[in-house]
Amino acid sequence: MKKQKEIVKNPISAYGAGRAFSFSAVFILCAYLLYGVVTGLLANGGDESFKESALYILFAYVPISAALFIGYLLSKKSERFSLNDVTEFKFDKIFILIIFLVWLGSFFGLSGVNNGFIALLEKLGYVPSEGTLPKKGFWEILGGTVFICAVPAVVEELLFRGVLIKGLKNLGLKTAVVFSALAFSLYHMSPDKTVYQFIIGVVYAIIALSSSSIFPTVMLHFLNNFTVLMNWYFVGIDLSPNDGALFLILTLVGLLALALGIILTVLHLKKTAKEDFDYAKNSENDKALSENSLKVFLLSSAPGFFICIAMWIANLLS
Repeated sequence: MKKQKEIVKNPISAYGAGRAFSFSAVFILCAYLLYGVVTGLLANGGDESFKESALYILFAYVPISAALFIGYLLSKKSERFSLNDVTEFKFDKIFILIIFLVWLGSFFGLSGVNNGFIALLEKLGYVPSEGTLPKKGFWEILGGTVFICAVPAVVEELLFRGVLIKGLKNLGLKTAVVFSALAFSLYHMSPDKTVYQFIIGVVYAIIALSSSSIFPTVMLHFLNNFTVLMNWYFVGIDLSPNDGALFLILTLVGLLALALGIILTVLHLKKTAKEDFDYAKNSENDKALSENSLKVFLLSSAPGFFICIAMWIANLLS
């Protein structure tokens, strides 16, 4: 008689994962409101020259990371898990190639697709937000590397590919991937980057599941952010549909690289899925437990999704 599989017990519950996301959304809302008040006070005399300072520009990137870290800490306290429970420092040599392929695919393939999407939105009357970086200088670039590249890479992976993936993995791979990616894309509240960030969220989630670690995604996330930063300061590549054949060729090459990276990740996942996700699909009790956990997650994450969607709509209409 075949031995019945059992659901693997996780250090984080679906409730804890949903609540961590909601806490983060509440804090990012409060942080942005406070940021607006401080900006208004500084510009009280009508002088807005302070907005060009490196300190002010870099500080604008802090709230999103700080809110995620607070959400992680509150979840850690209530769920009583260790840092290693969500980081699991592991690395397989195959992920060196996967990281390179996904990085290449993100910068050329997905960026090209996203620029095409932005062009479509612009035809519909949407004006995309323009990112702001300090003027080029050693300390400005160093500050950008820390606060725009390194800190977000660690904190975002800690929550979205750490806490959320851990809390949702017993609901099934697809559920864990989709909801973690959806939360990741909406949390940034940027309409013109939603499609790009959702796809990135899906890819990063699969990599985290396949590697049983957030280490490869932290490296990839940092590399992706750092490439954008260096491109801004030194190269200036900005592919758009107006570039014609060059845009099409580089986008296709990037998408092929991304597809190959995903294929390698999925093949690796198939080797580790049984060990890491011992999910019993044929047990009615386990199905009932899974369905209940999904409801619990949806209820606990509802405030977070509501806040993010509301701010996403506000940014779309502004």
